[in-house]
Amino acid sequence: MDTKAKRQFKTQLYEEFARLGKALAHGRRLELLDLLAQGECSVETLSREMHLSAASTSQHLQVLRAARLVEVRRDGLYARYRLASDGVFRLWQAVRNLGEERLAEIDRVVSAYLKDRQDLEAISAEELRQRLREGRVVVLDVRPAEEFRSGHIAGARSI
Repeated sequence: MDTKAKRQFKTQLYEEFARLGKALAHGRRLELLDLLAQGECSVETLSREMHLSAASTSQHLQVLRAARLVEVRRDGLYARYRLASDGVFRLWQAVRNLGEERLAEIDRVVSAYLKDRQDLEAISAEELRQRLREGRVVVLDVRPAEEFRSGHIAGARSI
């Protein structure tokens, strides 16, 4: 392969990788990935959860779909979206983890939202199960009902 052909190959290759970066380069699209990581959703459900118009939500989903990060399934008149693979979920986790590690602004935003975090008690999954069995706690699931139906902690109450 000559130098010019090699250069063309590399340019094309990295432009394809950049498609992923471009698709991820909007906070609303990252939020969509986070919501879809919890289960398949309709455009209408996503729109309500994100306080966006259906048209705006659809446009963001189309960008993610063009980058092959999400897939769509037709269900009558509705389009239901889901993450395209476990790899997309791992990509989203990596972006989140790196952001939390490298961007102090993320910690400031979270701290401002959860002002009294020091009063929260961290417990293991086993401890939570034990407390549930003993009736010492009630788990309230505050996610949208559709997400709750797609999976939740046994005994949790949807509100």
